[in-house]
Amino acid sequence: MAGSITSLGIGSGIDIESIVNQLVAVERRPIQLLETRQAELDIQISALGLIQESVSKFQTGISDLKLSSGFRSFSVTSSDDQILTAEAGEGAIPISSDIEVLTLAQKNKLASSAFASDESVVGNGQLNITVGTNSFSISIDDNNNTLEGIRNAINDNLDNTGVSASIITADDGSHLVLTSEESGTANELTVAVTGDSDGNDTDAAGLSILVFDRDTGGNGNGNGNGNGNNGGGPILNLQEIDIAQDATLRVDGFDVTRSSNEISDVIQGVTLSLKEIGTASLSVSEDRSVGKSAIEETVTAYNDLIISLNTQRESTLQGESLLLGIETRVRRAISNRFNVPGSNFQYLFDIGITFDRDGILSLDSDKFDQAIEDDFNGVVQLFTDPENGFAQAIDSILSSYVDTGGLIQARTDGLSESRSQIDDDIERIENRVALTEQRLRRQYAALDGLVGQLNATSNFLTQQLANLPTNTLINSRR
Repeated sequence: MAGSITSLGIGSGIDIESIVNQLVAVERRPIQLLETRQAELDIQISALGLIQESVSKFQTGISDLKLSSGFRSFSVTSSDDQILTAEAGEGAIPISSDIEVLTLAQKNKLASSAFASDESVVGNGQLNITVGTNSFSISIDDNNNTLEGIRNAINDNLDNTGVSASIITADDGSHLVLTSEESGTANELTVAVTGDSDGNDTDAAGLSILVFDRDTGGNGNGNGNGNGNNGGGPILNLQEIDIAQDATLRVDGFDVTRSSNEISDVIQGVTLSLKEIGTASLSVSEDRSVGKSAIEETVTAYNDLIISLNTQRESTLQGESLLLGIETRVRRAISNRFNVPGSNFQYLFDIGITFDRDGILSLDSDKFDQAIEDDFNGVVQLFTDPENGFAQAIDSILSSYVDTGGLIQARTDGLSESRSQIDDDIERIENRVALTEQRLRRQYAALDGLVGQLNATSNFLTQQLANLPTNTLINSRR
């Protein structure tokens, strides 16, 4: 009878399943508390991420003020953009120049005669390609002796010193085109052949159809049979579409030669882009308003940081000393005296940057404009001095918090480690609860079976008594 019981409570009639579940729920209560703590840690980690973003944004604004370029910008105008354009960068100064572009720099470009297709066989041997003073060689055999194969062999060669190969399919057929990757006479192309399979390394047949040598007439006959041109004259089996050419110009009467049409070392801080031959005037002007805009953005970023710190300190990160440390150190640095050589200003309030009664930073526009007018370089030095300047001081403080391995990451890592420890604790408790549940089920299964047996015995005795004759019961009562 009892052996047929397979579910708790069937034998006894008691809701043992509910009892076990309630006892297990009590055992699991610490897990719920730990999961709640994990959720709190997740929120704190996210809050620290928001603080990191705010500090980083403030630091970005400060970084722009570490360089003098953050306080001035230069614009360049050309009287004729079709002849030349220009951009100003670090180190530029206001200047006007007259520029005459005499020649434009060109890349050297050579083209072969027409072939029936890019699969046409050219010939076997060794190609020797020189770019300026640098050379590399390519073996051409039956595996790569087509126009396409030679193109790929040139482009894929690891020793390629600065030439690209392409195929142009025109009305008369396919042409192999070689182009120097850089412009200027220093990148002039030379192509020679040795070991041409037709026995002649210089003629316009076989692989030597690609020879282009302005000076020596190539390497002569590769096997000494006397064929080809050994007279020392040029061998120009390729057509020179574009010659290698330097850019030449005259800047304020001074002659300048460069290998590129992009020239950044003639006028201080200015990059010239030559477009066409002709004359144009160039004017570089200075704009000092960018410094004010940069400072206004930095002031806003600081105030956003303080708002973020206060918001988190009043909610998610209550009691977090890290937040107070950021605000205290930055505020102290802003209020500090800066002994900067070459500047008449020692405090930020000297140029109009002050705190109000609520700790909000603001910029007095009129006072700042006056400081710029009185001593522009002094204002710049107050921020940019690499030893004692404001920007460097603040940047160092902020870096200690947001850099890899900084204080915010260290705190975040600590919280993450605590969260991982809770995972371990939960796993340990889950295992313990599972064992407890197994034990309870065994115990209550045994109890259920015992109660079932007792109930069965009771029912049996009741039935037996009920079946006794009435006289027997009466006599038994006497």
